Amino acid sequence: MQVRAECGRLWAFVEGVTRMRPIICPNPNCGYRGKPRRKARGSAIVAIVLLCIFVLPGLLYMIFMSGYRYYCPNCGLQVGNDN
Repeated sequence: MQVRAECGRLWAFVEGVTRMRPIICPNPNCGYRGKPRRKARGSAIVAIVLLCIFVLPGLLYMIFMSGYRYYCPNCGLQVGNDN
């Protein structure tokens, strides 16, 4: 039973980390409250092309351009990033 409890705590932690937190837009003309829009920093097409042609630049691109940026859905202001 202890293993099951540990798995439950681990799942709750993973679920909490991956869930996007609500934001309050800092733009005084917007004031949006809710979930931000998430956009990937890099392009998957560029990464695939670089990996097919040049392996090392492709890997470097994938490392440096990994993560997401978070935007307000109303005004488009960047409110955070996840590297």
